[in-house]
Amino acid sequence: MNKQMTRMSTSAERRPAGQAQTRDSCTAQVSAAQRAMVAAIAKAQRDKVISDRLKPQDLFGVITALTRMGTPEFTRLNPPSSTAAARTALHDIVQQLVQP
Repeated sequence: MNKQMTRMSTSAERRPAGQAQTRDSCTAQVSAAQRAMVAAIAKAQRDKVISDRLKPQDLFGVITALTRMGTPEFTRLNPPSSTAAARTALHDIVQQLVQP
C-alpha cells in the first residue's frame, strides 16, 4: 500500500504544472454547461414547450444516459443503416419522451 501511495505522489509530482487546474477548470465548465441545460429544460417545461412529467434534472439524466448508450438494444437485430439513422432514432425517442 505504501508503494502505491508513493507511486501516486511521485506521478503527481511529475504532472506538468497547471494540469490539475486545467482538469478542475474543465470540470467546472462541464458542470456549468449541465446546469445551463437543466435550466433550459426547466424553462421549456414552465413554458409548456415540453412535458413536465419528469423533473428537469431527471429528464436531463435520461437524455444523457440514452445518448451515451447509443441506439436502443433492440436495434442490434435491425441495426440502423448509418450513424445519422441512429441519431434520428434517438431523437425520435427523446421527442416522444418530452412531448407535452
